[in-house]
Amino acid sequence: MSYINETCSSLADFVSKLNTFLSGTPGWTTHHNAGAGEFAARKSGSGYDVGFAAQWSTAAPNNLGIYHFLGAYNNGVAPYQQADDSGNGAQSTTDSVLDDMRFVAIGNTPVQYWCFEDDHYFHVVVQVDATRFVHFGAGQILKYGSADFTGGEYVYGHRQEGTFAADTAIKGGTSILLDGLCRDGDAPNSMEEYAATLHIEGMDSQVASGKFGVVMGAQNAANLGNDRQAVPKARVHIVGGFRGGPGVPCFGQMAGTLASGLMPGYPLVLYYRRTSGSPLGIRPLGVMKDVRGVSIKNFAAGQEVTVGADTWTFFPSFRKSPDDNTVNGYSAYQGIAYKKVTT
Repeated sequence: MSYINETCSSLADFVSKLNTFLSGTPGWTTHHNAGAGEFAARKSGSGYDVGFAAQWSTAAPNNLGIYHFLGAYNNGVAPYQQADDSGNGAQSTTDSVLDDMRFVAIGNTPVQYWCFEDDHYFHVVVQVDATRFVHFGAGQILKYGSADFTGGEYVYGHRQEGTFAADTAIKGGTSILLDGLCRDGDAPNSMEEYAATLHIEGMDSQVASGKFGVVMGAQNAANLGNDRQAVPKARVHIVGGFRGGPGVPCFGQMAGTLASGLMPGYPLVLYYRRTSGSPLGIRPLGVMKDVRGVSIKNFAAGQEVTVGADTWTFFPSFRKSPDDNTVNGYSAYQGIAYKKVTT
């Protein structure tokens, strides 16, 4: 139940400050070994166990590898060697390898960061230069109904298709938040390795002892990858979320303004997709708490907007376009709003 926005001078400085924040009032149990380029944060309690880990190269700090684990963190092994790992995130400390799987490109000259935290999540936005923003985090979805499945905890990174300057940031080869548009077919053909992961157990047609799903769009059931349990298990398909699912095409394009008081935003709802057995179909699981997909056409990056009793902070999903055109290196008016919780 906390929030912070502060400047940072390097990747190591950013991670150090994030560690100080999360291990303080928010009460996350953290592991921070700056010399080895390691960071982890875990919070657990009745019905939830959120485990996030990160790895960076101390020799060439640029990319932050992102990992998802279950259970207690083992300080004696690397972030990517934890028991019950989701399978995403490169098993390396080399910068040029870390961006081959789930990661976030922060670089070594970040400007500032925001962390939006509540009991079951932390969501981070990093401003990497004057106009570009990246997002990563972890948490547990707010489950629907009787919540008759084990899990709901998620971890996500941020991957852009192609180079920052030469490609738009709204293609399928991009993965942001819990991203229902992320998919194979653009570049590369292994987007399941960059996608957000969701801890989920006991679903119809899920392999015995399976523990994870990947959050992405059009994807064949045989191409979802495996986790890194002692005996690796196939992962299931989770759809919806940011840029995907019912309501997104309508509400995601509505541009609000302060003058009108209209602030449309759509929730990030996740669905389990049953891809084998009978009947095929989808089942709603829950929603990413305190995050909305929005248009930022009439809002600046980092702008705070009050809606009733709540304060929301608006950001571009990557880099706001200067006009109505979809320009290479920009993410048009595609935006994300985070609720600011301070009590």
